[in-house]
Amino acid sequence: MRESLNVYAVHSSFSEALLYPFGPEILIDATNSPESKQKCISYASKYNIPFFSASTNKDRGALVVFRPKNKIATLLSGSLESLLLNEFKGQAQGNYSSGVIAGLATEEVRKSVFQIKEYDHPLKNGSVIYYNINSSNRVGRQSDLRELLLDYYKEFNVLIIGAGAIGNFVALNLAMMGVGNIDIMDDDFIDHTNTHRQILFYGNRIGEKKAKVLCERIKEINPNVSSHPLVEKFTEGHEGLIKNGNGNGPYDLIFTCVDNQYSRYIINEFAVEYNVPVVDGGTGPTSGQVAVFVPGYTRCVTCQRNLKKKKKVVVNCREAEPSVVIPNIIIGSAMCGEAKRILYKGIDYTAPRILVYDAFSVGRLQTRPVLIDKRRKCQCQTKLN
Repeated sequence: MRESLNVYAVHSSFSEALLYPFGPEILIDATNSPESKQKCISYASKYNIPFFSASTNKDRGALVVFRPKNKIATLLSGSLESLLLNEFKGQAQGNYSSGVIAGLATEEVRKSVFQIKEYDHPLKNGSVIYYNINSSNRVGRQSDLRELLLDYYKEFNVLIIGAGAIGNFVALNLAMMGVGNIDIMDDDFIDHTNTHRQILFYGNRIGEKKAKVLCERIKEINPNVSSHPLVEKFTEGHEGLIKNGNGNGPYDLIFTCVDNQYSRYIINEFAVEYNVPVVDGGTGPTSGQVAVFVPGYTRCVTCQRNLKKKKKVVVNCREAEPSVVIPNIIIGSAMCGEAKRILYKGIDYTAPRILVYDAFSVGRLQTRPVLIDKRRKCQCQTKLN
């Protein structure tokens, strides 16, 4: 993906002797091993460097921060024990949960190296961030929703509209989840300005169609996935696509990864009409959010985001405010977490909230209530259970 990057692979468990030649300035432990994390704490304390402890399982994840300069405060707070993340010991790591936590960890590494604004502060020593798809607010340590047992996605048929930065991470996660059919719609081509954040467009693919290349990439990741490129821009003429699908039956779920309100509006309009769930994601340079429409359980994306049917001048991501890779990792992965809840039949969807990521907020990841204008009339209201 980036040939100029210096990467050293050390095929061993954590060892101070093996790290000595490299002299790391920041340490990250992304294992589910408390023993490995304990060694990292000792190393970080000895050499006075920041340490980030990250762990996940299939539905949850956590990131804990340790800054040895404030070691006394850490000891008093008891957060050295929290750095071990014992609750994840021995568990298999998940894909979308790992994506969310990896994005959060990467952002904290960036903040430890440089800040882009005067209020761009790193997390304080001992800070803990949780992501939990089984928590009603998505950031609770304890699960208050029924655990998801669904791990088999072969029969599902989904559509991703938008093959840009968010679309890359959504497609990557869905392929790793084993979703049976993934159609990808985008009329844009790969530009050199895309490659730093649209990670699956590595190699010499400049000038090729995004939808086509992205379909090829996810088939390389999971050869059992069926994926078809739709090299066209979504318009009001695609009502039949939302209603009937693309030859594999109606879609079980639509992901909107577009960069303008007009496209969101018409996609949502058809989704409401034909009762197709939607997971909508959007990002900026330092933030992002996820909104979800589940027929019968939530208001639609248009109502949640107060969208208007207004055409936008921007025609591709080169002309819009560009996002960066970190918000797209977090939001794209979180969108797939929401997809798992939607595709799991037999449970009530309990998220009339929008999931928000903000690199400048204290908690980084949070949910906020959906505030809908009471004067707004929409067909989705009549379908609420």
